[in-house]
Amino acid sequence: MRWLCLALLFLSTACGRGTDPVRATIEEIAVAAEKRDAPTVMGRLSPDFQAADGTGRADIESALRGYFAGYDRLSIRISDLTIEHAAGAARARFRVDLSGTPRQIAGLDGWLPRTASYRFDLRLSPDLRGRWMVTTAGWEQASGR
Repeated sequence: MRWLCLALLFLSTACGRGTDPVRATIEEIAVAAEKRDAPTVMGRLSPDFQAADGTGRADIESALRGYFAGYDRLSIRISDLTIEHAAGAARARFRVDLSGTPRQIAGLDGWLPRTASYRFDLRLSPDLRGRWMVTTAGWEQASGR
């Protein structure tokens, strides 16, 4: 289940269009995740990324590749997005509701969830080129709507 949480971190649909660079980063990650494009998702994590539980980039990438391969289709609904800006940093908090169709091979249908909900707390900062990158991420299972 821990790896599902990591994968869910990156599974979010467009949060609404706008010019906020943090929102745009989340949207870019979302589009890549729904396409199950792990390299593009990883391209938006800072080189020193670390999850709240201590998980680093290599483990995240491995988990994403595994989960993306396990689904035929992924759909995410993001809600309750709040973004707080500070000098050279931002915090984004939101809820993700996942729905997906696991592949019908090797028992994945019974192992991977069709639906799940989580609350995420991301920290982001711009890199040297000004692109906003996710530096840390935490999550917890969300209660029902």
